[in-house]
Amino acid sequence: MSKYFLKAALFLGLLAAGCDDQSNKPFVKIAGGGFTFNYRYAVMNYGFVVKPLRPLPEGSTLEASFEIPGDVKKLVLTLPAVTGKMLYGFETPALQGVKKDVPYKATLRLLEKHSGKELAVLEQAFFSGTDQDALPSKAPVQGVGYFPVPQ
Repeated sequence: MSKYFLKAALFLGLLAAGCDDQSNKPFVKIAGGGFTFNYRYAVMNYGFVVKPLRPLPEGSTLEASFEIPGDVKKLVLTLPAVTGKMLYGFETPALQGVKKDVPYKATLRLLEKHSGKELAVLEQAFFSGTDQDALPSKAPVQGVGYFPVPQ
């Protein structure tokens, strides 16, 4: 009988060790992001990627807001939380007037389904390494092979 008791105690101990209490663990983190310049279309934008660190509440929403150069209003984008999804990406449309080494703040909020209560808030500043004025205003390439645009 003690043999079975030992096996049951060991099993329950292993089971308890596997049941990690995640209530104090953050829901999400910003896993990367920054400015990009797409040569094919001669557009500059910025964005970031969000990684869930534990299961997100069912029906919750991820809301990203971006500071936009030359605009007092922020751009707000939302995505629904999806069970099992490993990454969420947020990206601005084409921007104008981006300046080198100026902080552009992005904020991520995880919002509860019914109440809209903030479950998590993250802020991060992104910097461009180049003034947008230094980049081509028209696409310098065309086609699948990125051939130079004829003058």
